[in-house]
Amino acid sequence: MFCLDCRRYSTGPRGAIEERTRLGPEQTDWLQESMVDAVADGAGLLVVSSPIAFGSPETKESWPIAFQTEWTALMDFFASLEAPVLIVSGNSHVHKILERPSGAGSSSPRVVEFVSSGTEQKDRPVVTEEDIAAKEVKANGFGIVEVGSEQGVGLDTTRTVTLRCLKSEDGTEWFRADYLAIKGVGLIAAP
Repeated sequence: MFCLDCRRYSTGPRGAIEERTRLGPEQTDWLQESMVDAVADGAGLLVVSSPIAFGSPETKESWPIAFQTEWTALMDFFASLEAPVLIVSGNSHVHKILERPSGAGSSSPRVVEFVSSGTEQKDRPVVTEEDIAAKEVKANGFGIVEVGSEQGVGLDTTRTVTLRCLKSEDGTEWFRADYLAIKGVGLIAAP
């Protein structure tokens, strides 16, 4: 798991967009080098923990809008890795799953983000993009990530990944998504 600090090294949404950063150059270098090393060591799933949602373009301060150059570079980097990437994030007052599919004919893994922020805000818009399939609920709750053990050998190595959003009141499910993390392929919806 790669835990990010998106505040300490951030420039904030000031200055030229191509110079803005949430991570700073040292943390970005560390993240990329560490993820490449993990893939070289045989990692079949890379998990990135971020206190700020990666793919939620809901406000002018969001990562894809205010830090577009850095965001695009990170998403392209994640997609280039030969291991699936799961981003676990928060701070958006909603629970949702964002899926970024690989390009047509690409062997790059799909990047999936699980946003879990348990504060209800009914007046926030639901945002969708053409390249994102989302499950979303705006309600009090919490998220659970369940990762199964590796099965298989080599490039056929898989593991299950279950993302669940539960109601705060009684723990029943708001929604659930099941994936297979396939090394060298990506996170695909489980049958």
